[in-house]
Amino acid sequence: MSPDNPFSEPTKASPTASESSLADQDFSSPDLKFSPPQPPPPPPPPSPQPPEKSSSDQVNHRTFSSLYKHEFVSEIILNNHSLKVVILRVSLHCKGCAGKVKKHLSKLKGVTSFKMDFAAKKVTVTGDVTPLTVLSTISKVKNAQFWPEIIRK
Repeated sequence: MSPDNPFSEPTKASPTASESSLADQDFSSPDLKFSPPQPPPPPPPPSPQPPEKSSSDQVNHRTFSSLYKHEFVSEIILNNHSLKVVILRVSLHCKGCAGKVKKHLSKLKGVTSFKMDFAAKKVTVTGDVTPLTVLSTISKVKNAQFWPEIIRK
């Protein structure tokens, strides 16, 4: 740009020594060598399989579901623990009553599951428990008794 005309085109100066040396160089064959990426390392060997369980350790789902269908099934063996099914008739009048029973059963050691039938006032407890322990625990908060069994001839 000239000092007289601020809109004039700037004049090009002669290239400096570094610019002229860059213009003369051939960039078609760089000194850098390209190597393809290396394949990933092989995966680690699989971990050893756990030992097979014996048939006495395995209990299929059908056995557990049949506990609720057949009340005469009261005990099964699982990993050297006996799971018992205790069926109680509990005085359940409202959701508050059910909440009290649920709270005490969830704190009882050995209980794996329980089911409440509010309409029938029936509580089914499954776990490594004794029937008297379950009955005494529930009797602390609600009137409870063992479910009456039907005697078949």
